Amino acid sequence: MMPTVQSGPRRGQSRPGARDPVPGPLRSARCVAAALLAVAAGIAAPSTAAAHPDILMSYRLLFDLHDGTIGTIGESWTFDATFSQELLADFDRNGDGTFSPDESAAVEREVLPNLEAVRYFTYVDVDGADVGGLTPTAFQAAANDGIVTFALALTLPEPVDPAQKTLKVDIEDPDFSVYAEPVPGHAASVRSDGSRSCVADVGSGASAASADPTLIQTTITVSCR
Repeated sequence: MMPTVQSGPRRGQSRPGARDPVPGPLRSARCVAAALLAVAAGIAAPSTAAAHPDILMSYRLLFDLHDGTIGTIGESWTFDATFSQELLADFDRNGDGTFSPDESAAVEREVLPNLEAVRYFTYVDVDGADVGGLTPTAFQAAANDGIVTFALALTLPEPVDPAQKTLKVDIEDPDFSVYAEPVPGHAASVRSDGSRSCVADVGSGASAASADPTLIQTTITVSCR
């Protein structure tokens, strides 16, 4: 079983719990998904040390191995109940508790551009080198029993052979407005075409989004046998 390593600062802080009150503009309707806009604008969290997350997000990663290389990373982000309700209030136009294709497209159009500045919470390292920001090539918003999940695909600049190079991924918000944690026991997997046997391991390491060496984040590393 893969260990559960939580993302976020470890300076004697406990896991985030109750939400702090936030300024009115972050809670107003049609505010481009409320606090996600604040993440990009830097409103809610002036510094990592002082920040308290307003959104809780659990994530899963899927590495697509084809012809011995990984060129695409699939991600799913599942939000806490309170923020899920805000998203549904903003984008579920007909109030049926789900997102139609048109409603999902509206989420993509209005929310994703605001996350480019924080690299869609995704920091990829190949052999110790940061590959830079990635651009989503596919997106879908879904809702089930009042809980919202985003699914997206990110394409690497060049396919990576994990048997020859070390591929690591961190999911984190540099402003700590969003607290990201892996789904226990199901944080990451490799979908292989049979060309190679690879696994995605959950560990911990220095934050990829911060220069502060005291910040420890979850790190997903792909290795092949």
